Amino acid sequence: MQPRSGSDETDIEAMDVNSMTSAFQEQLCFDDIDQDDYDNPQLCAEYVKDIYRYLLQMEKKFHVDASFLKNQPEINERMRCILIDWLVQVHLKFSLFQETLYLTVSIIDRYLAVS
Repeated sequence: MQPRSGSDETDIEAMDVNSMTSAFQEQLCFDDIDQDDYDNPQLCAEYVKDIYRYLLQMEKKFHVDASFLKNQPEINERMRCILIDWLVQVHLKFSLFQETLYLTVSIIDRYLAVS
């Protein structure tokens, strides 16, 4: 078997990435913001789609039940609302990333769901 030249191999990799990108975008309905980063190995753009696919599977598998507060004797919907409002104010005051707020709310909800 003859080894392929570097340009042929990169063309094949680029075709695979492009076909996977279009299929992934159609499946999840969002734009590929990493399309310009495939040439930078430090950004690991070729793994982004696998990571998002995995996170979507985990989100579906480990979602919090919508009625988790009904089993909570000490905390009601109004108390949770006050807490989340306060967290949003802290988030805005310290100019934190959106992911920090989302993760915090998710952790609180998951804690309340099991305790």
